[in-house]
Amino acid sequence: MLDAAASYRLVNVTVANHNQGRSGAYAMTVAYDHPGAGSLEITNCIFFHNSGAVWVPAEFSVNVRNSLFYGAAGGVELEWGARQYGESAEPMTALAPSNLPFVDPRFTNAAAGDYTLGAGSPAIDRGIDVSGVVTDLLGHLRQQGVAPDLGPYERP
Repeated sequence: MLDAAASYRLVNVTVANHNQGRSGAYAMTVAYDHPGAGSLEITNCIFFHNSGAVWVPAEFSVNVRNSLFYGAAGGVELEWGARQYGESAEPMTALAPSNLPFVDPRFTNAAAGDYTLGAGSPAIDRGIDVSGVVTDLLGHLRQQGVAPDLGPYERP
């Protein structure tokens, strides 16, 4: 939970199987208890099978690009004020055409907690260069192919 009106930036992050024990609970909230003007940038990220949406107050500016959202309970992946985006709402591509439209990221073995990208994952080579991000979580150089991969792991 990011709970203040400020500027937040998520880059090459995977949020997966976040479940607060009830359907519809938010996967992540931004300035929920202390809303005000701020910003949220989500770049090269994957949100997968969470119990609910990412919640952002209407006062915030939101920039979501080159990211993949898939399988949130209720089909809503992002709530931004009164606007909803997801499989059962406005498409994520309405925020940016570079977002992947509700496709399984095909992790190596999500059931066992392995969120590296499997062969043929649609998240491979779908990111953009981000200043200062030169390696992945395991120390592999970013951009093994034509573009960086989404999430914290670069597929070698």
